[in-house]
Amino acid sequence: MNIKRFIIGCVIVSIYVFAYEWVFHGIVLEELYAQNPPLWRTPGNMGGPVPWLVLGQLIFAVLFCFTFTLGYESKGLMESLRYGVLIAVLFATTNLIMYALQPVPYELLLAWIGGGVLEVALAALIMIAVYRPRPPSTWASDDAPAES
Repeated sequence: MNIKRFIIGCVIVSIYVFAYEWVFHGIVLEELYAQNPPLWRTPGNMGGPVPWLVLGQLIFAVLFCFTFTLGYESKGLMESLRYGVLIAVLFATTNLIMYALQPVPYELLLAWIGGGVLEVALAALIMIAVYRPRPPSTWASDDAPAES
């Protein structure tokens, strides 16, 4: 495992997941959530659990990046997308369970699954961009600009 690229990937994916979740759940799905107020915390009651939310997103990002490095085979874009879709499908199962247990609207279930697939597929693309080996520098020591 390339530790430096792993850590960089964790930082970037963590920031991306936090931003994506903020926009997706806080803006895109705001109207759907507002249609079912008994299921959610009130805006005034949301501050207390936010550290748990951030911790969960951070743990997800680190484990997502770690498992990516375990199976990394340097096969490019399709390898990354395959990983992202497999992880997204794994997480979609929890949405199905939540739908069975809570009276959430069907539209919200579909949004959670679709948004989750997009989120995790993009996170996998971020990871492949960060983690893949870089080509060797094209500047040989003889070709480097002379220092003045």
